[in-house]
Amino acid sequence: MARPRKTLEQLFESGTFRSDRHAHLLPPAGNDLPCSRPAKPAGLTAEERAKWEALMAALGPAASGKDAALLTEFCRWASRGDLLASAIGGMTPGDAEYGKTIIAAAICCDKLLALSARFGLSPADRLKLRTLITTAALPRGKVAARQPSKMDLTPPGE
Repeated sequence: MARPRKTLEQLFESGTFRSDRHAHLLPPAGNDLPCSRPAKPAGLTAEERAKWEALMAALGPAASGKDAALLTEFCRWASRGDLLASAIGGMTPGDAEYGKTIIAAAICCDKLLALSARFGLSPADRLKLRTLITTAALPRGKVAARQPSKMDLTPPGE
């Protein structure tokens, strides 16, 4: 008896998804809610607005209006992370506030990683997000011809 085929989730988890073999398993593009570009929130500081602009440029059309709250929180946590990094830079490891600041920075890093994973900001996260993967977006590599060797029976071209 043959083994049953893997589901799309199993293919992504095991890292064996191939666009040429499994593209038919992907949902058709555009079957979600109508997506609009998220509007810039009003309560952002200047640093958070700069991070918002950079994030919108990085995400491109993948950012939708329904993600505005999470994107706003990502910008706020990124701003807090910058503040904590500058605070840690001015401290010495024996200071009383050093441990508390390191813990706050670790929490901030954890929040940033969790939010960035939702939007596929790293290549590993992009593979996990099946809605962002399309067959056109996946790179197709060229296979170079093998160089002839002494072990070939007939030289190429003859």
